[in-house]
Amino acid sequence: MKFKLSQKDEDKLIALLDRRNINMDIANLYNDLFNYGLEEDESFVLEDILDNLGYDLSDEETKDIIAQYKVLDIKPYEISDYKDNIYYKLINPKHYKKDNVELGYYQYNPYQLFLSDEIIVDKNNNYQELIKASYFKESFSFLALAKNNNVWMSITPHEINTMQESIDIVKGQVIVAGLGLGYYPFMVSNKNNVDKVTVLEKDREIIDLFNKNLLPLFPNKNKIEIIYTDAFDYLKNNKADYYFVDLWHDTIDGLPLYIKAKQILKDNDHAHYWIEKSLITGFRRLLLCLIDEEYFMNTSDDDYKTCQSSDEKILKKLHYLLKEKEINNYKDILALISDESIDELINKI
Repeated sequence: MKFKLSQKDEDKLIALLDRRNINMDIANLYNDLFNYGLEEDESFVLEDILDNLGYDLSDEETKDIIAQYKVLDIKPYEISDYKDNIYYKLINPKHYKKDNVELGYYQYNPYQLFLSDEIIVDKNNNYQELIKASYFKESFSFLALAKNNNVWMSITPHEINTMQESIDIVKGQVIVAGLGLGYYPFMVSNKNNVDKVTVLEKDREIIDLFNKNLLPLFPNKNKIEIIYTDAFDYLKNNKADYYFVDLWHDTIDGLPLYIKAKQILKDNDHAHYWIEKSLITGFRRLLLCLIDEEYFMNTSDDDYKTCQSSDEKILKKLHYLLKEKEINNYKDILALISDESIDELINKI
């Protein structure tokens, strides 16, 4: 990128990058909260938990940041809102274990904090990222699939909340990339205006487990067809009224797959992607990292010769794509990191 910023615009850029750094610090704070386990004799007081985790609320700067990000405003969910979900009511498979794969129930303990929905981004406040978290006041069990004792797929409030918008919209012929535990296919197959749900899955073991333990419990299983295939190959050659792509576990492994899917389903207004807002936020963080490095550290082609991680490879592609991009003022930076610009960049890199 070719920069020509005034001192005033540079100061604005610094503030934007400072916000990015605080966003990442807050994300780490939430990870600490999600991993925190209450002792049996410990009451649920967020201020005390933060203190136990090493966050000093007597420090005015820390206190101000905690307030800005509404960390102490976390509210509980009503457990009935999720126990009454039709999937939970109808889909109760027996415990299943074969080799390193196990289908069963895990649980959130009372007052255990968890990620509950998509990230909220405040564009008017230097793209502040607000993480949505919640908890139940009693134990909450959820269906999960584990591989090698690590949860691989699950039906938690986060999955339910982040899929609902797409579930409400789709109709007609629907292609779903990624089977998981079938929550999305289950929900859309129950809609009267959905005719067929074609599910793409390349893990034969998951398909066999699903067909044996879950699909027989689906009331509208006749609408569902599961195809053993590579989703990307299938999407290149087959059409539907709507698409839902869910081939990733989280934003960490999801960004490269999201980019690939977006490029295949280019400019398709009926294509939905699981946790897309969070994935776009992750892309924006990389874009800001590139701006930071190229403006303040004058990175060159040589700095991108050896790229190992997926994030580094995306940065490399962005570097070459934006090599001749002129950034003459702060408005140019805001235009570059906007959702519309990110959509265009994803289709080009």
